[in-house]
Amino acid sequence: MDLQDQLKKLFPDHQPSNEPEAVEVNEHALYIQSEPLICKYEKRKGKATTIIEGYEGNVDDFKLLAKELKTKLSVGGTFKDSAIIIQGDYRDKIMNLLKEKGFKVKRVGGWLDSIMIYDLWFMIYDLWILIYSITNYINNQLHQ
Repeated sequence: MDLQDQLKKLFPDHQPSNEPEAVEVNEHALYIQSEPLICKYEKRKGKATTIIEGYEGNVDDFKLLAKELKTKLSVGGTFKDSAIIIQGDYRDKIMNLLKEKGFKVKRVGGWLDSIMIYDLWFMIYDLWILIYSITNYINNQLHQ
C-alpha cells in the first residue's frame, strides 16, 4: 500500500488538485541608514567569525538581513545582542552584498586581528630568545 492509498483511506472525501499553488512573494524593504554598518573579524573560541553591527533600523529587519546573508553565503550564524554573527571570515563577500543593497559598510580590523594574542606572545618570546642567543654568540666571539 503506497502513500496515495493511505491518504485516500484517511481522507475519502478529498479530491486532489493538479493546479499549482500560488506563492505570494512579499519583498520587504530594509531601512537604509546614513551611518555605515561595522563589519569586523574576531576569533571566538579559536574559530573565525564575522560580525556585523551598528544597524539603526527595526530589529526584525536586521534579523531578516541576517537570514538573507546566511542563505546567500551558505554558512551558519546567529543574531545576538544587536549583531549578526557569521561563522567564518566572509568580510569581503558580506561587504559586497551589503553595498549592493545600498548600505554603507566600514571594515574594522587589519592583519593583526587574524593573529591571536596568545600566538603573538609566543612570537615575541621566540624573537627575544633569538636576539639573546645572537648577542651571546657575538660576545663569545669578541672575547676569544
